[in-house]
Amino acid sequence: GSGQHKETVTMYFYEDEENEGNICGKRSIYFATVSYNFAVRDYYEEYLYDKDGSIKFIYAKDINSDDWSEVEYRFYLDKKGVIKTTVNRKKQGEENFTLEYDGKMGGYSKAFATYKGKASAYRNLFKAIDNSALY
Repeated sequence: GSGQHKETVTMYFYEDEENEGNICGKRSIYFATVSYNFAVRDYYEEYLYDKDGSIKFIYAKDINSDDWSEVEYRFYLDKKGVIKTTVNRKKQGEENFTLEYDGKMGGYSKAFATYKGKASAYRNLFKAIDNSALY
């Protein structure tokens, strides 16, 4: 096995101002951070949502298993999809990240699909937690 695994998910939410403090008031996820580890590698993700629950921004710090470089993905979205992608890479032994890509999507659609799926999963987790708190 890879040893201990720990995952921390922190969620922030919008609350309908008319019902603020009311347990039955309308809430929707605003921002989620996720940090986790596998073996000795640490990972971190951020997801920013609008009031309708649509994803607006994704940040992910990942490890490329081919060369063990650290990769930072930033995906900016509007209602139609990705409007900008930036990717930074820090090779093993290097101190700073360098820009690898700055454009609309490039060859990063697989990474985007992975993180978009996770953004949906965290939104659904928030809804499940919020709905269970109503009873």
